[in-house]
Amino acid sequence: MRHLRLVCTLVAITVCSAILASQTPSGHALFEQALAKERVEGNLPEAIKLYERVVTEFTSDRALAAQALVQVGLCYEKLGRDEAVRAYERLLRDFS
Repeated sequence: MRHLRLVCTLVAITVCSAILASQTPSGHALFEQALAKERVEGNLPEAIKLYERVVTEFTSDRALAAQALVQVGLCYEKLGRDEAVRAYERLLRDFS
């Protein structure tokens, strides 16, 4: 009986872990969501938030993080905001 309870607990933990892992978007999926916000919906502030998440949450993928920073800069340029310069400076400083 105790062995069965242990097995059931381990199965439940494994299933819950798999569900949680599948709910966390990958860096590329998050980047694609940001692109859709930017290009399809035209929602630049939301796109910037998603791109920033890519930069902070997926730093190990340097190419993707750098690409996200470029997009942040472009979004700020479209909005006519000075934050574009800071995004490009960060790109050069952190990813040159």
